[in-house]
Amino acid sequence: MHLLRFSDYIKADVPHIPETKRLVRDRVSKKFVGTKAAGNDYDYNDEDDLIDSRSSIQIFFCATVKVKRICDVIILATLLVASLAAPQGNPNDITIVKQEEVNNIGVGGYHFSYEQSDGQKRDETAELRNEGTDDEELAVTGSFSFISPDGHTYRVDYTADKDGFHPNIQLVSK
Repeated sequence: MHLLRFSDYIKADVPHIPETKRLVRDRVSKKFVGTKAAGNDYDYNDEDDLIDSRSSIQIFFCATVKVKRICDVIILATLLVASLAAPQGNPNDITIVKQEEVNNIGVGGYHFSYEQSDGQKRDETAELRNEGTDDEELAVTGSFSFISPDGHTYRVDYTADKDGFHPNIQLVSK
């Protein structure tokens, strides 16, 4: 099996250039200079062939990097346009119209209430009963109201204590 050098693959892909017209990169000046068949520092040999191959690779690499950068810019622009075209929020977002809160940080109980722009309301109060005894419990009373998808307003009054959760549901309006 005959193994080819990397430079042989490069030469196979590009048109043949006569030796007197080949370009190599000068290691000191970093410029491309013409080679001659004999008589100066740039004689044709394996090292020059290697330098020529590197130059071809560098030129090819630069071309592919530029194409990749252009593709990256196009992809980035496409993503930017797509993200700007996406909905930027719901004009019907629900906001809190009224809010009240008293939190005793676990001492004695708590109270909170709020009302939302869509008509929902909630009010809840908790009381610590039998504080400091073995029968200590937190008793919660409260209510919330909401408008169902069919347009009816419901109100739920509830209590929650050692005996469980006890809701009372009422239809307020149609």
